[in-house]
Amino acid sequence: MFSPRTYHLTPHHKLQSLVEHKSAFNLNRCQLNIYETNEETHNYNLSFEGFTITSMLRGKKKIMLGEAPRRDYLPGNTVIAPCNAKLTIDFPEASLTSPTQCTAVVIDNDYLNKQVAYINEYSMRQEVTADWKFENSPALLDNNREMAFLNEQIVRTFTSTDPFKDIHADLLLKDLILCVLRLQNLNRLENATGENPFKLVLDYIRTHITSSIKVEELCKLACMSKSAFYRAFTHEFGIAPNQLIIRERLQLSKQLMVQERLSVKEAGYAAGFSDPNYFVRMFRKSEGITPGGFLKANGRFQEINPLSFN
Repeated sequence: MFSPRTYHLTPHHKLQSLVEHKSAFNLNRCQLNIYETNEETHNYNLSFEGFTITSMLRGKKKIMLGEAPRRDYLPGNTVIAPCNAKLTIDFPEASLTSPTQCTAVVIDNDYLNKQVAYINEYSMRQEVTADWKFENSPALLDNNREMAFLNEQIVRTFTSTDPFKDIHADLLLKDLILCVLRLQNLNRLENATGENPFKLVLDYIRTHITSSIKVEELCKLACMSKSAFYRAFTHEFGIAPNQLIIRERLQLSKQLMVQERLSVKEAGYAAGFSDPNYFVRMFRKSEGITPGGFLKANGRFQEINPLSFN
């Protein structure tokens, strides 16, 4: 997961509330709210008068989306919430010295529908079959690098004094809507059932993750030519099939290092990376730190061999 940079905190003497103090920035068709909570609180109810994309910047929350069980809401996570959707939030660790902070971009529904309609129209012109739409229920997603970058740019633009910031914000919102749709599609693929061709591809990748995976096999599973498969997959999910393979291998390597306590080199090989140096490069590119740094962040200082790959 990728976490956007944090925004400066409100001085304590200026806080209007210790729970979800709000700083609001309004532009055409949308509003940016930055929320801060400075005391432990439970069962706090929140809803928005418009489609909302929220992203955690710091701290930890527990969030209940609709009737689903509570889930951790952490930096690197995004929640999408339809208009008037109910969110129930716990702040189990919030305090004046350890506050939570998140952004919430509330988008005008007419503007949102217009952008989604344009994306569907564009898909038809590209001869790619995809029914682009937002779900009617809230969802929690993991950020990718693009999502984290867009969040940072949105905060910077909305809080600036640039007289052209409405223009910049419009371009960023269009990118944000497409990015969130793709993240939602990828999240939906994770939970898909039945004969979804891309679900079959994902299952095949996970089953053969430690082996050499040929794109030709994935094309056969999806019943598509190589060019059509690449175009449809990249269009719908925002990543190429080979990038998904790398992502799955990196996820497995992290599990092996944390849960199975394998070394960096062992985890890389076990996750399907035949070249340890390539594994380190891909890990750093994806996570922003080396595998050795990941081990340290998970409390395994003494187990890192200084002569091993980092």
